[in-house]
Amino acid sequence: PIEQATMAYGHGISVTLIQLARAYQAFARDGDLVPISLARIDTPPLNGKQVFSAQTAREVRAMLEMAVLPGGTAPKAQIPGYRVAGKTGTAHKLEGGAYANKYVASFVGFAPASDPRLIVAVMVDEPSNGKYYGGDVAAPVFAQVMGGSLRSLGVAPDAPAKPIVMTSAEPV
Repeated sequence: PIEQATMAYGHGISVTLIQLARAYQAFARDGDLVPISLARIDTPPLNGKQVFSAQTAREVRAMLEMAVLPGGTAPKAQIPGYRVAGKTGTAHKLEGGAYANKYVASFVGFAPASDPRLIVAVMVDEPSNGKYYGGDVAAPVFAQVMGGSLRSLGVAPDAPAKPIVMTSAEPV
């Protein structure tokens, strides 16, 4: 019974980073989950298994996008010009049957949120320098890797351009 209760907030569950990234594939592909490969394949699968409805995937995608906005847990995952969706993770490490004062910080997300092209998952084992939350440690790494990847692939920005504010200096 205690295991069921603690699973509700993520305790007692362990996944690899690749499993986590693959799970986000369903949100990025409107509920569709395709096989993954660590080797290059000539013809990628177009259709996979529908694991939940496209509407549910879009609703979760909108929630994941809110995590990256100001007031969310991961504003440091923002990439100028792109809408990003994702989620932070911060977990205590288990040592000798008890939770230690050591952490694993993570962020997994995709971009551009309007038409996802890439998924990036970042995990930092035992972060140092006084910070250990996923939004402080892993989200900035995500932003750098994802931003560079989107630009390298020539993926068009999907975020509305911020207006340029001009000021005029009056003569003294």
